[in-house]
Amino acid sequence: MNIKRLICFILSLSLIATFCFNVSAEKSGFFYENKQWNFYENDKITSIQGVDFSEWNEDIDWNKLKSSGIEFVFLRAGYRGWGVAGTLNKDSSFDSHIQAAIKAGLKIGVYFYSQAITLKEAEAEAEFTLSIIKPYRNYIEYPVVFDTEYAGTPAARTEGLTRRQLTDITGKFVDTIRRANYTPMVYASPSWFNESLYQDEVQEMADIWIANYRTSSPTYFSPYTVWQYTELGSVSGADGNIDRNVSLYNYSRLEFTLRFNANGGTGNIPDMICTYNTENYYPICSFIKSGYDFKGWSAHRQSDDKWIYTDGNGNSDWFFENEQPSGWYKSLYRDSAWVGTTTKVKGDVVTFYAEWQKKVEPTTTTVTISPTTTTTKPTTTTTKATTTTTTTKPTTTTTTTTTTTTTTKPTALPSGRLYGDVNNDGFVNLIDIRLACLHIMNGDKLSGEDLLASDMDGDGKFTVFDVSTMLKKRAEGLR
Repeated sequence: MNIKRLICFILSLSLIATFCFNVSAEKSGFFYENKQWNFYENDKITSIQGVDFSEWNEDIDWNKLKSSGIEFVFLRAGYRGWGVAGTLNKDSSFDSHIQAAIKAGLKIGVYFYSQAITLKEAEAEAEFTLSIIKPYRNYIEYPVVFDTEYAGTPAARTEGLTRRQLTDITGKFVDTIRRANYTPMVYASPSWFNESLYQDEVQEMADIWIANYRTSSPTYFSPYTVWQYTELGSVSGADGNIDRNVSLYNYSRLEFTLRFNANGGTGNIPDMICTYNTENYYPICSFIKSGYDFKGWSAHRQSDDKWIYTDGNGNSDWFFENEQPSGWYKSLYRDSAWVGTTTKVKGDVVTFYAEWQKKVEPTTTTVTISPTTTTTKPTTTTTKATTTTTTTKPTTTTTTTTTTTTTTKPTALPSGRLYGDVNNDGFVNLIDIRLACLHIMNGDKLSGEDLLASDMDGDGKFTVFDVSTMLKKRAEGLR
């Protein structure tokens, strides 16, 4: 659960406590006022009002809309048509809508109405959405939304899909959006979340925009960040029935720079512009240092001149260099992962320093046995009648020197990540084996350190044979 969903979940719990147990006399929870729902916390409105528009909404007075108290808008970027063709279409009013919304100073999110029936189609929908919004990237602060819902027509392409299929399709769209460094969100009704999708999986992969009408609070009892509370609302500046929304989280964009320092190595990695509380994926380390292996990234924050440290037990915090608590040491970010909450200061610079460790040469054991020579002296035997002399020739036995070389395969990558540690939690256990099986079943293509850690037989591929090796390692008690 990420930070904003945790915040919203806590707000939901406080709402339940207020109504069910009357723990506070202060105004807290949802209240319907002036034809809109507001969320209060300790007598103060903490929610934000918004609307959503498509090409069906025209003749909008955007300045009047903003002055009426509307702070954000979700705009439809496009949709996939029904029927066999399932053509991808751009919303005909998207450009004019977003340009007007930008000019009016509204916070902007976008959504795409999906009719994808395969993972390939879901990815195509996400890429199509990204191509539409690319010219406006710097103005999109609210999430990019996957709109999945009951269509109510025999022409709907998604009718008949299983929960597994719909959940995987949702995940494919969400993952594509996240990797483009936007905040992904899923829009649906409580019944669609609970009956047509595996709600717990979707909850973990994206933020939630719940569509729930004619109720005093959503009948969706998991964290959500936006509630669409009516499709029959009204607002100054727009005619007709308007979708009204309330956001429990302020998605205002906060950007910082991620910089890379070779720290004694050579090479160049360009700076990245990252968005706070978004999964900003950084590249594999391409720096090199002769005689050394890359170990991981230490992190320094310019705004307060602090470094991130850990106690090795899952706790981490920022301290001035060499002023950390006893037993703490610099925490290392693993290669090819993501950052999101390293700083809350707009315009801050976080520098990743490459940390190095000397290459570990293969262990060689040599056993030498010296040649051994054995000589038997001549033997002479004499009798009275006959003298017999028996001479035994010297016998030499030579044992050849034998050299045995044993190379021990490391149990971990240079960064310290164990082979077989699929989820990179420092252990090789049944969770890793389960994730490995899911990767195999879903046909996932691993890359970077994820592939290196999962490729148990070193053939450059991730297959069922690697999973078999993980099971063997688990049986041997490798931790």
